[in-house]
Amino acid sequence: MKTSVFQYRSASRFLLDRVVERQKADRRFSIRKWAKEMGFPSHSLLAMILQGKRSLTLKQVPHLAKGLNLSTPEKLFFQGLIQVETARTPEEKEWCEL
Repeated sequence: MKTSVFQYRSASRFLLDRVVERQKADRRFSIRKWAKEMGFPSHSLLAMILQGKRSLTLKQVPHLAKGLNLSTPEKLFFQGLIQVETARTPEEKEWCEL
């Protein structure tokens, strides 16, 4: 069963959980191949995001939405989660609250 983005308050946690799902469903799943399918120039960016070494950005949403097979409402919600995570001030967080 596919995890729903609407159950999450963290885009990073959702992404990690979906990777785990994919790995369980397909033993041949690889981050390198998945990054290529999504159109990332290199798998290293995706690997760093998954390791928590890089933050998700709005610029990455189109690639990730494609790789996660998100519908338009799911994509918008995922984008909102990223905006909350990247907000720098309490005012920005409050403005972005879902």
